[in-house]
Amino acid sequence: MNAFSYQTLCVHVKTAVSVLCALELAVVGYVYFSKVEHPLMICKTVNISSIEEITEGRGPSRLVLNEERLCTNYGLLILLVICHAVADAFALIGIAAQQPKLVIPLLAVLPINMFLSVLFFIAAVFTYLTSNGTYDGYFVALTLAQFVVRVYHFRCGRRLYWYLKQRAETFFAPQSAVLKGDTNVFQF
Repeated sequence: MNAFSYQTLCVHVKTAVSVLCALELAVVGYVYFSKVEHPLMICKTVNISSIEEITEGRGPSRLVLNEERLCTNYGLLILLVICHAVADAFALIGIAAQQPKLVIPLLAVLPINMFLSVLFFIAAVFTYLTSNGTYDGYFVALTLAQFVVRVYHFRCGRRLYWYLKQRAETFFAPQSAVLKGDTNVFQF
């Protein structure tokens, strides 16, 4: 096995895939817990009325009107993020355990993710060309950058699968215990 055959951009594919998977899991966790608004969110401001209760007596209550911002995501996007996070976790476990089968979910999710990135890009360009709305360059740049990273991730993941498969085959290959040139009669 050539030492450089499983390297990409001067980094071993195990390291590249590990860093990309850990980075994706960190970004998903950060966006989920910090409630960051991203370009794929649907946000709107709504007025929510609630009754403020008086704790003493049976006096009249006051109606309080609050303005709150509610944001939601597309169901397909949430499903893809969950599947991608699970596949990233499996890939990290597969790298640690040297199991090539655990990299397969990542190799299944990445082409779907690349396809959806291209669809989002086409939808953004089509919307820009057909409407008089403002141009959101951030969304297009984010989609293109994501597509390039996904292609690199898929390429490294595929090479990682073959690397782990080759390592597993050589690890479990039977070793010959026969001594060469030994004249001992008790040799098996």
